[in-house]
Amino acid sequence: MSEKLIAQITDIHYPVYKTFKFKDLFSKRITGFANLLFSSRRRFRPHLLPLSLQNLERLGVKHIVITGDLVNLAYPAEYVSLKEVLEESSFTPSQFTIIPGNHDAYTKTAYANNNLHKNLGLFAGVDSFASYPLVRDIGDFTIIGLSTAIPTEFGMAYGRIDDLQLQKLKVLLENSDKPQVIALHHPPQKGLDGWSDGLVNGSELRKLLSRSKVECILHGHEHLNSGHWLQGIDSTRIPVYGTSCAILDPKQSSKNATVRLLRFLDGHLDKTWLVKYNKKTGHWNSVDTI
Repeated sequence: MSEKLIAQITDIHYPVYKTFKFKDLFSKRITGFANLLFSSRRRFRPHLLPLSLQNLERLGVKHIVITGDLVNLAYPAEYVSLKEVLEESSFTPSQFTIIPGNHDAYTKTAYANNNLHKNLGLFAGVDSFASYPLVRDIGDFTIIGLSTAIPTEFGMAYGRIDDLQLQKLKVLLENSDKPQVIALHHPPQKGLDGWSDGLVNGSELRKLLSRSKVECILHGHEHLNSGHWLQGIDSTRIPVYGTSCAILDPKQSSKNATVRLLRFLDGHLDKTWLVKYNKKTGHWNSVDTI
């Protein structure tokens, strides 16, 4: 029996304070920077990322899925700093499936210039926002990464999967002889597809998945640990897992930095559980499955 352990980390919001510029006072970036500086709910600690990666290596993780919002303001320098951390880890670029979130398309310029892809290099997996889905062959199963990231208006954080991605996803699902894991930033379940911060064409994705057999779906965006179901083919149910922030150090210990672990046996999901950072002990502790 083949066993593989993968991890999901999400909503890193890797903080690089020096990137903020005077001109940002008159752009959408002022909101993101103010939250980074003053919000008690957004205490992101960069030192926790290498510690987390070291712990994942110790646990025997073979692949890491990062489901978006890698940085805060989508500046090139933020991705360069994040890349340095990834390069210093024991994991190679091919051991990551990295997809963007709304903060990675924070402005039209960052999106048009593909700041994420140009500055993460091989870790990005593809070379532009137009190149998704990103497909990773893990041996017994396949991970399909979708981009829901698009530039949005001030105060908005919604996402959308473009028609070409959906067409490509349909072909992938119909022609693969392996189990598939879907990764995206915005949650796909019904009721979370509003025009404020939801996946606005989530119904199109759900319709496509209702004719497919998928092992599970991983998402971020909500900063919560959650479990839901979507309807799959022949009355099967597709588990949907959300995971909270990867390097958060909030006042509420229940929202401490979190990683999701998933164990696959012969390509099929066997178990998932969470690992949280305890800042008092400096250890990562397993907690109940969500």
